[in-house]
Amino acid sequence: MKRNSKRRMLSFGIAVATLLILTGCNKYSNTQNDMKNVEERDYATILLVKKGENEKNYHFMLGIAQEKKVGEKSMTEEVSEWECDDLKDLAKSYSSVKGKDLSLAHLKLILLSADENKRNSTAVNDKIVEGNKDLHSLLSMLDENEEVAKTCPMLQVLDSEAFLAYVKQEEKPVGNYFENLIREMERQGQDVPWIKDYLKAMREQMPIEIFILRRVEEGWTIDKEDMQCYI
Repeated sequence: MKRNSKRRMLSFGIAVATLLILTGCNKYSNTQNDMKNVEERDYATILLVKKGENEKNYHFMLGIAQEKKVGEKSMTEEVSEWECDDLKDLAKSYSSVKGKDLSLAHLKLILLSADENKRNSTAVNDKIVEGNKDLHSLLSMLDENEEVAKTCPMLQVLDSEAFLAYVKQEEKPVGNYFENLIREMERQGQDVPWIKDYLKAMREQMPIEIFILRRVEEGWTIDKEDMQCYI
């Protein structure tokens, strides 16, 4: 009886050990797949949209998050610019040139380029559409893209060149800076519009409040316009 009991205990121990080994191997395999996935993708934290040139619909500026290694300081986003017809074209072009898949799953900010010299009570509406060639098309692309969170903030920027220069020279992650800036505004009761707000305004033909990203001496500020815009 004792010998049979010992055999059963030994068999049980071997079965448990085998299970643990297999589970560990599976976890290791999954981790490898996850790491491989991360290594094969670049994650954009900033997307700036301007009117396209060279017969392309859009000029996209991407701020790509840089990896932070242990013991290193956080690095600024890597900036790249692309002339494309749509977001699918952007993903294809990015992959072809960079050798990695582009992910928009972690966007912290989407900016629409606006021309400060032509702003007045009616020009803001015109420049939104003109600057992006078709805001409806852009919103539709963002809506169809399953990666893009519809709670991503969407603002106008008055001086896109100054913004690009800022991103390129800054030594800290710009995406985090603007994320904190927007959160502070929301704590003060300012409802900064998200993609979903633009989509709702477009579908229901309702006005939406416009928020402008503007350069100041201390950095950047977000101002609410005294007017509303119909998309």
